[in-house]
Amino acid sequence: MFKKGYSAGSIFLALLVFGMIIANMGGGVAWAALNDGLVAYYPFNGNANDESGNGNNGVVNGATLTTDRFGNANKAYSFNGSSDYISVSNFSMSYSAITVSAWVYYKSISCAGQEILGMGSSGSTPLVQLEIACNTGHDIIWDCVDESTRLVSNSSVFEYEKWILVTTTYDGTNSTIYINGKAVKIGQFSKTGSVSNASFNIGKEIGSIQGAYWYGSIDEVRIYNRALSDAEVQQLYAGGDSTTNTLTISKTGNGTVTSAPSGINCGLVCSASFAANTAVTLTATTDSGSTFSGWSDTFGECSGTIPVCTVTMSSSKTVTATFGGTSPTPTPTPTPTPTTPPTPPPTPTPTPSPDVYKDFNGDGTSDILWYNTKTGMVYIYLINVDGSIKSSGSPATVGDLNWKIKDVGDYNGDGKSDILWQNTQTGLIYIWFMNGYNIQGTKQVGLVPDSDWQIFK
Repeated sequence: MFKKGYSAGSIFLALLVFGMIIANMGGGVAWAALNDGLVAYYPFNGNANDESGNGNNGVVNGATLTTDRFGNANKAYSFNGSSDYISVSNFSMSYSAITVSAWVYYKSISCAGQEILGMGSSGSTPLVQLEIACNTGHDIIWDCVDESTRLVSNSSVFEYEKWILVTTTYDGTNSTIYINGKAVKIGQFSKTGSVSNASFNIGKEIGSIQGAYWYGSIDEVRIYNRALSDAEVQQLYAGGDSTTNTLTISKTGNGTVTSAPSGINCGLVCSASFAANTAVTLTATTDSGSTFSGWSDTFGECSGTIPVCTVTMSSSKTVTATFGGTSPTPTPTPTPTPTTPPTPPPTPTPTPSPDVYKDFNGDGTSDILWYNTKTGMVYIYLINVDGSIKSSGSPATVGDLNWKIKDVGDYNGDGKSDILWQNTQTGLIYIWFMNGYNIQGTKQVGLVPDSDWQIFK
């Protein structure tokens, strides 16, 4: 803990970081430039994944998702001050130029140390840390290599119970502390170093002193292998209000991906810019004869086969949407086969039992809807008036088994039954508009998180 040399009764904030080997790259305020040299980025979009693309994902230890500075739910992490933290392992870096930035919300003043960031080799003196403890004022301490490169801000620049952007830079000579985009202290040092197989904690001190947990919230943690310029630091602070990020859809197969807010209509338009931190909802709609196989990305927001996902535009991102051909007909086991589908035997084990019987092709005859509770596969038998199977197919396989079929009915008035889903974890309600065993459209109806409300049928 950093108590030596400071009188009791004040608060200081120590931000100690290791860097990499790129010199200061000042100037330029384009948002795309703020991705240059980004080696780790934690926007906390529902998880602790590193969205820089470098794979330094965090492991959550007790910390809980909370609202961010914009009021968006589950977009920051809250720490209890006694045991919560996020850990990242196997960092190997040299530090001759570096930037570290984080949005922080400190809940109360305490004389005990309060750690925001901690980095270093296991069992060693911390090499990187952001800490609050009692001294003569609300000070920020920035150690860019070790304690010999410590820079202490003026008192009372740090406010608690407010979201504050703390940014610190070192270019090999000049060390700077910024609060909310404004430089509050500048010093000069000349020292470099390196660390291999390092550990990185968010919300907890690292090294021989085990403790100093953060009490409050943390969001948007960034680490660069260069020193950002004054203009770039100011742009970081203004980023949520005045910058845009690009969303690109990589699509295979026959179908269309649209966005809300509008901008993406892929097929035709597969890339669009959105204001930073906008929540963009993507919807995949199949063409006739095709199925939606699923989403994929590198940042952990879009996955599974439910044809709706939401992306938070904290940076420029690419989402892959895969469409396939009509699913082959299953046998009663239910192994798929390309031949004419057989009628299920009297004991269709392990074929799932039927859920509901409705008219999915509008021919006046009830059809059979199947749902495999283990695999999430949905399958429909279209039935002739004599009870034989006319044709059959699978609209999709639902990867998230929290989605349950709640009802079947004609929700768009086209004379064909549709499927109503609800996610039992989130309460999200969703409709598949059906044309036989193909999904001809989708609609997110709303969100009912209170499980006491049940759909009446």
